Amino acid sequence: MQITLFDLLVIIGISQGLFTSYLLLLSKEFKHRNRLLALVVITFILLSCKILLHTLGLWNTHTFRYFPLALDLAIQPLVYLFIYASVNPHARLRPQQLLHFIPMLVFLVHATIVYGKVLSTPVMSEKDLIADALHFNNVKSVEDFLSVLSAWIYGILSYGSIRNYSKWLNNNIADMTYPTYSWLRNVLILFGFLMLTLTINLALDSFGFGLYNFYHWQLFYLIIAVIIYYVGIQGYYSRQAAPLTVQKNESIAPANISYEAESINQVKEKILDALEKKKLYRDPEISLVKLSEKIGTSPGTTSYVINTIIGKNFRNLINDYRIDEVKAKISDPNFRHLSILGIALDCGFNSEASFYRVFKKTTGMSPKEFIDNRNDN
Repeated sequence: MQITLFDLLVIIGISQGLFTSYLLLLSKEFKHRNRLLALVVITFILLSCKILLHTLGLWNTHTFRYFPLALDLAIQPLVYLFIYASVNPHARLRPQQLLHFIPMLVFLVHATIVYGKVLSTPVMSEKDLIADALHFNNVKSVEDFLSVLSAWIYGILSYGSIRNYSKWLNNNIADMTYPTYSWLRNVLILFGFLMLTLTINLALDSFGFGLYNFYHWQLFYLIIAVIIYYVGIQGYYSRQAAPLTVQKNESIAPANISYEAESINQVKEKILDALEKKKLYRDPEISLVKLSEKIGTSPGTTSYVINTIIGKNFRNLINDYRIDEVKAKISDPNFRHLSILGIALDCGFNSEASFYRVFKKTTGMSPKEFIDNRNDN
């Protein structure tokens, strides 16, 4: 058995995935989410083993020919459930969610039956005849088609979960320690690219390309190795990055605005007064609900006024006030005794990384560049 560079890369991906999934299973924080991620990584590992059966010559052995690894329809719902659990950290896997895995179980049972039947003979040609009689290749074609269809369905559901969380975060929370889960979008992009490659590969094989070349499938499994590495590393480092205080019911639709005693303009003035005079944005944990309590209006009305009348989402509005005060203070000689970070913390930011990220996004330059540019002028 000769191990090629391709085999080595796949084996490295598998090894890294085993290590990170083991660490995720040991994690005491957010066990439900981390166990789902460990299952995602393990499923990708098992899918990677399918290619090694061929490249290492194991497919031509008595034991491993038609070895049941029909898990193609498991990864899509697992990715979705993991993303859903990430943006809903208090959610728990309900029994009805196991229904997502029925299609995978159907194909896995069929593959297991085929494997059990072919074990009765050590002759490879007879094994193939038995598998053909059990419609192995036809069933595999259906599984491949459903894998692509399932990827689109669960991809849309996953994107919707991330989008809803991002919308909720921007409209309700200014605390910059809340995770944005931007890396989950990268996972979806990688997963989408993987499914696109699968679609192209299946199309090529339908025209006979796979009879003479195997490179397109090697590329497919190298992408899986990359996903294992990326998901494992990112998932491990973000395994504790879930806000314990997330309350999705904080986001209240502005359906009862017409029942407010005050006019919309009065609510706007209250919001601006709370931010400009009372400087509530200096509170690192300010939220839409807390601001609404301070000005005596419903969260739905406050959200409507901020988004529609002021024209910003809650998070951007709060951070704009914070950045404006930071810019004013670092330009004021009376505050030169304070560090930039000290000023940022006084203005409501609760971490150095979030401050520098927001400052760069808002002004287009770092705080140091801003100071240098001010001095030059």
